[in-house]
Amino acid sequence: MTIGIVKDAIYLQHITDEYHPENPHRLEHIYSMLETLEQSGFDYIRPRMATHEEIALNHDLSYIVSIAQTRGTPRVQLDGDTATSPKTYEAACMAVGGVLELVDAIQSSRVSSGFAFVRPPGHHAERSKAMGFCVFNNIAVAARYLEKEYGLKNILIVDFDLHHGNGTQHSFYKDK
Repeated sequence: MTIGIVKDAIYLQHITDEYHPENPHRLEHIYSMLETLEQSGFDYIRPRMATHEEIALNHDLSYIVSIAQTRGTPRVQLDGDTATSPKTYEAACMAVGGVLELVDAIQSSRVSSGFAFVRPPGHHAERSKAMGFCVFNNIAVAARYLEKEYGLKNILIVDFDLHHGNGTQHSFYKDK
């Protein structure tokens, strides 16, 4: 049984505030812990930039373009909790792309399961707005990708975060 792991330095470059609860230190600690573990059961999955078309499986194109326009900008406040840094757009696209690469690796049986250690997180992101530290809803895009690319009909999303994943709920609320 091989576990697919997505990690990349780009996720550490989304830096909005050193003291913000969602900061690079969380992943730095996880990445450092991964280096101390026995590596034989892991397969590191290289993330890629998700395309706007892929992200649009769950987000409005105008919203995606508005996030792309923040690229290289020191800081844009998207909502009361969510801000960008110069590398946020790239990190957010790579977060979605990393999850999609993991989905492909699982679907092709390259790995049996996996975990994507990516950021910014996604479960609060709504169809047309950032919210609660989240820019793109990585898991909602992945579920739509599974439907489109692999024809899956029943997908279970288990969200074990402390906060309710409102963006994920709204993405599928009317979906049977």
